[in-house]
Amino acid sequence: MNNRPPFDFAFIPAGPVQETVELVKLGERLGYRGAWLPDQTYHRDPCVLLGLCAQATQEIRVGVGITSPFTRLPVQIARAAALIDEISGGRFCLGLGTANPDTVLRPLGLEPTSPYRRLRDAITIIQQLVAGSRVTFDGKFDHVHGVQLDFVPIRPHLPIYIGTRGPKLLELTGEVADGVLSESLFSGEGMDYVRQHIYAGTVRSQRAIGDIDIVSWQLVRVTTNLQAAVDEQRVWAARSIKLGPRDIMVRLGLEEAVVDGVTDAANRGDWKTAVNCVTDDSVNRLMLIGDPPHITERISEIFKKGANSVALLLLGHVDEVRNTLIRFARDVMPKFG
Repeated sequence: MNNRPPFDFAFIPAGPVQETVELVKLGERLGYRGAWLPDQTYHRDPCVLLGLCAQATQEIRVGVGITSPFTRLPVQIARAAALIDEISGGRFCLGLGTANPDTVLRPLGLEPTSPYRRLRDAITIIQQLVAGSRVTFDGKFDHVHGVQLDFVPIRPHLPIYIGTRGPKLLELTGEVADGVLSESLFSGEGMDYVRQHIYAGTVRSQRAIGDIDIVSWQLVRVTTNLQAAVDEQRVWAARSIKLGPRDIMVRLGLEEAVVDGVTDAANRGDWKTAVNCVTDDSVNRLMLIGDPPHITERISEIFKKGANSVALLLLGHVDEVRNTLIRFARDVMPKFG
């Protein structure tokens, strides 16, 4: 879609609308390949924001990372995706996943039931609608009877990425999707695990694993004050460990006592104890935190292990997001030109 370096960024659009648009415009000027906005809580609607970002830019990819067929009907996802793609002139990417059970689904009275089936069926419906077909589909959860978009999408195929750590959804990626957004799986055996399961899916569909964009989705902080940055991210690390799955956390090299301590405390709702169980080593295995040479070395390892691209997950105040975007583009990105 563009010839920019293989680096995207994602952030929570917590501020005013124009602030989000300006951050995406900044990312475009700095040379990033793409910008992702999440659909994970109840901030400003990412589809509306992405339409505005698409209007304000010319080259950078824009994507929702992720939205979910648990919270949006596949037909509505297809309609929004095709429209943003039209506004952007063919720069949109659709990220799909199950949504966070604790912060999104259960507050809505939903459970993450049959995620594999929900994602597979949603992708089938979305792909057919974007291709211009009139769709009739009767699945266990989704029922569509003779629905066709009332406009012609500018591309008959939109890139679909699945955001997941789970083995079955990684295999689904290899079978039917264009890419994967795999969060915090760069340490230990994490990338081998991702590639093994994607490969299993590609075998079923007779595709090549090289056709799949494996995106290492990582929280990134470029800083010389390493300890302060690590301490600031213990809460995020605890939530990431709790999401697991456990065997994957262990394969990343996290100590079993840490994984079990965090999970047990979090399941009791005792987040203070869960956070206290998080060690410095755990944070560094889940996130990219350090000065430019350290970040450069870690990313080189990620690419050697088989990732095609890296998406910087940027948390914190807008000034912190902007600073990391600039420092990474200035001090790290040129090493991979």
